[in-house]
Amino acid sequence: MYVQDNEETFFPNPGTSAWSSFLKDYNEPSIYDCPTKTGKGTNNKPEYGFNALLYGTALGDVQTPSAAILTADRVVMKDDTNLNASINDLNNDFDQRHNKGMVLTCADGHVAYESITVPANSCLAAELMKKGYNLFDGAQTLLDRPADVTTTFAAGWVRAAATIQMPVGTYADADHPSPMFILSFELNGAGGCGPGSVTSVGFHVPDTGNNDTVGFFIGHLAINCPQKVIGQSTNKTYQGASGTFHWYYPAPLGPGIVGHQPYHWDQTKFTRFEVVVMGENVITTVYYPPSYAKLGTLSSKLNTEDLGSETNRYIGVYNFGVAGYPACIATMRNLKITGWQ
Repeated sequence: MYVQDNEETFFPNPGTSAWSSFLKDYNEPSIYDCPTKTGKGTNNKPEYGFNALLYGTALGDVQTPSAAILTADRVVMKDDTNLNASINDLNNDFDQRHNKGMVLTCADGHVAYESITVPANSCLAAELMKKGYNLFDGAQTLLDRPADVTTTFAAGWVRAAATIQMPVGTYADADHPSPMFILSFELNGAGGCGPGSVTSVGFHVPDTGNNDTVGFFIGHLAINCPQKVIGQSTNKTYQGASGTFHWYYPAPLGPGIVGHQPYHWDQTKFTRFEVVVMGENVITTVYYPPSYAKLGTLSSKLNTEDLGSETNRYIGVYNFGVAGYPACIATMRNLKITGWQ
């Protein structure tokens, strides 16, 4: 009813007031009380949370209403510091208080019960996404670059000179203490690579300007060419001209597979990656060419050490070549970032 009366748009961020205060003219306060909690929930202190990512969103901009979480059981502490009573943190604000599960509603009006076990190195948001929920519905496009970004060949690591500066909303600042965004791109590399050859895309913070030889990988996704494996690393893995590279296998990619995921990778085709970043949590879904069927999902933590200044953050494509072997040259295309500014 509120949306119908307000130009088909959800209410704005209430700041330090409870989200349900917008609805006081449409209902009576006892509906915000959950019997399993304090027995004191009201319009001003609801025991259910509204998804903060939908504040100010037009209903017509919700692309998947049956998968967009609207409200859910929320964590209510004795001294509750969550003044607007929202689901502000998609990993920590949900409360599985009903037989180790939670009740939630979606933007199409249906109600669901979910009981979720979070495995090691994963997070609740990742597990909700695996169940089909769209946690980023209503996000805006922050960067859209379909053009190819291609590296050159060299023995050792090489990073494309056309590295792209990350937009506001993808790094921590006063307005985004815990950035949330989706990064999608397609990646390939030349066939016949030498041993140890790797193609990857990653966040990079140069020490000085956009220096190609000195800096840090903060997190990256990589395809090991000859071994045909996909890995996700969030360690600081490259520092200085000599550099070091470490594989880190945080979680299975696909059901029943522990560690990395071997598969028949055709380097002449593009593999699609969709990377969700929620603060320190990184959730990656891989789609195999040419039909882009889902291959699997990885979850891990992002190392936020050495993030640099606000104007000194980039995303780039990289490759590692081996002297005496055919060139390993990486190309990234259709780079898109969606989130909130």
